[in-house]
Amino acid sequence: MNNLFLYSCFPYKLFLIYKWSICNWFGIERFLEDDFVSLGETLVDDSVFMDTGLTGNSMYIYRVKARNDSGYSDASAAVSIFTLPKPDPFFGTPSKIPGKIEAENYDYGEKNDVYYDSDNVNSPGKYRNDGVDIQPCLDRDKGYEIGWIENGEYLVYTVDVNVTVADIELRIASEHGGNIKLELDGVEIAKTDIKRTGGWSSWKTITMSDVQLIPGKNKKLKITFVRRGFNFNWINFK
Repeated sequence: MNNLFLYSCFPYKLFLIYKWSICNWFGIERFLEDDFVSLGETLVDDSVFMDTGLTGNSMYIYRVKARNDSGYSDASAAVSIFTLPKPDPFFGTPSKIPGKIEAENYDYGEKNDVYYDSDNVNSPGKYRNDGVDIQPCLDRDKGYEIGWIENGEYLVYTVDVNVTVADIELRIASEHGGNIKLELDGVEIAKTDIKRTGGWSSWKTITMSDVQLIPGKNKKLKITFVRRGFNFNWINFK
């Protein structure tokens, strides 16, 4: 029995997961131009191979070859997969400031690049398949929210800034209070303590007034959860 599975939650790399009933050697191959090309060999006890240096939003085709003690070799059926898009705005174009940004629509990309989460699992398992914890929202507009927040986690959004000053609204539900910080291209623009709102689904809007901004295209808005104790629905620049 042989099986080959492909898994990719990254733009530039993917994982091949394979198993074979009886063999003592594995060879990993990727289709290139008009034939399969060897990427390398793995130990018999290995079951995962990572291929790197790939292009985002592109299709790749793989197969695994195996050989047993008698010298007989065979190849798995070829399997194809698309890598994720390169780090980019969620909808393909930057969010606009002034404007409202849903928390769950942070940029595509890898952990430590466009987001940081204390683990690698989306615990509620909703909306996206990376490590950020996203769950259905019970606020008036429904949709999704960022929950299960831990100290130091952050999200990054690509934005076009069209004003020099704005009032910033944060839609928050807080059981214990917390603290949140905003940066634009690495420069802190605002930071505020969050008071208890009455529960994890008791939503209130917090406003930071007259925040100074530097206009420009494709700027990076980073939202850092300095101290946990709240859920986050959206941010609005007015």
